[in-house]
Amino acid sequence: MRRVFLGLGSNFDRANRLRAAWLKLQNYFAGLRTSSVYDAVAIGGHGGDCSHYYNMVVEVQTDLTLEHMQRLCKYIEKEAGRSSDAACQNIALDIDILLYDDLICEQPLSLPSPAIVRYAYVLRPLAELAPNVEHPVVHHTFMKLWQSFTDKQSQPTLIVASCLNEL
Repeated sequence: MRRVFLGLGSNFDRANRLRAAWLKLQNYFAGLRTSSVYDAVAIGGHGGDCSHYYNMVVEVQTDLTLEHMQRLCKYIEKEAGRSSDAACQNIALDIDILLYDDLICEQPLSLPSPAIVRYAYVLRPLAELAPNVEHPVVHHTFMKLWQSFTDKQSQPTLIVASCLNEL
């Protein structure tokens, strides 16, 4: 079994889209673990109602290959109404593979995801969910990386501490 961490985000019908994705993932994986849900301003946001995202991290255990995980994530995004239009400002659902065990690669995607150390909306829920897990490249735990994170202006706001039941 591989330990996989997924980053989920939505800025359109946010709570319903994250809840639907969480329920869909439960159909594919037993024993899902989830972070709290956080509200974060979109990086390079367009303003208006779609400038804030709800973000969370989900941990799954799977035997799926990386390629199969990618296809499943894209399928769930599409079912949630994700448009392939790059100009679309409303993101119904975004699911990113953040970590796939300790795999380090550039193809078929960059792993570990560069977003982990770049964006608070990824690192904060990851540090909450897996504080003692070590980043396979920088060799610090996610909690240590969060504690030393310097971009204080982009820090997300906790929305729901007890996961998606209250959204």
